[in-house]
Amino acid sequence: MDFNEDDFLQLSGLQHFKFCRRQWALIHVENQWAENFRTTDGAILHENAHNGGFTESRGDLLITRDMRVFSRTLGVSGACDVLEFHRGDEGIPLKGRDGLWQPYPVEYKRGKPKEHNADEMQLCAQAMCLEEMLCCEIPCGYIYYGETRHREEIAIEDCENYVKQSIRNRAYILSANGVLQLNVPVKRSGGEKMPISEMETEDRTPWQRNHLRAIRSAYGKTPYFDYYYPDLESMLLKSPKRLIELNNMLCEYVFRKIGIKTRLVQTTTYAPQSEIDMRNSFTKQILFTDYKNKTYFQAFNNKFPFVENLSCLDLLFNMGTEAVQYLDFV
Repeated sequence: MDFNEDDFLQLSGLQHFKFCRRQWALIHVENQWAENFRTTDGAILHENAHNGGFTESRGDLLITRDMRVFSRTLGVSGACDVLEFHRGDEGIPLKGRDGLWQPYPVEYKRGKPKEHNADEMQLCAQAMCLEEMLCCEIPCGYIYYGETRHREEIAIEDCENYVKQSIRNRAYILSANGVLQLNVPVKRSGGEKMPISEMETEDRTPWQRNHLRAIRSAYGKTPYFDYYYPDLESMLLKSPKRLIELNNMLCEYVFRKIGIKTRLVQTTTYAPQSEIDMRNSFTKQILFTDYKNKTYFQAFNNKFPFVENLSCLDLLFNMGTEAVQYLDFV
């Protein structure tokens, strides 16, 4: 049996009904909705997610927002806050793009994970609508909670072979003369492939002090330089020998200072593909073409227009404690 479009129920109503039937009746039957801090906070959280005109491409990842979905079989309709398409061996073809793309719905919620499964029910219904509309299977979806700023664990690839000319050992900062590339020199493996877990930094040159001098010159007059630079100096001067340990240490520090609560874990075996795979999304070629930042205040803004795709240090030194609000916005 197929439902008539005029009889469709709202997808968000499933969450309301599961959580509290009285709330559902007040909202969807009596059309009463009292604004308070929580509803306003939730509306702000959804504001950017429901920017339907915004589509973002990051290599093998395509992000769309406010995707309208429905199911005539279930008799429901609504919108996915964010719909991610990951290019891989499974999925659906997309017009104007090569390969197959696997869709994954992402639902934004204020607060933190709850004991009931009302949020999961709403996400599941979105997936069922997508399966009916796109004629494909949706293996999973994700819920992002605004209070914990957490969606999932991030697996750091510890078992792949080292990839040259990638951001695994380089970063970009903005100096008075423009974009400056900082390279961490690594010991050569004689042309043989080397697991990144075994790749060591090369200390024949004082690269740590050279990097610190460049960072001090670029960001010495930024608002939050004095707050973060001493920590960075201490970490680099005592940096571990292995490149993967250095990268993890810096990632954990930035996550901690910005307030990102996502947990970093190391892989134990190599997997050629993953449901959300960012390992090759920021190669030298992709870095300056596919990923687009929202603007924020930068040093030397009187000399250059906004410069994209810089190290997170640029955001940290310029925005400081406001960095987390910026990341929520983008």
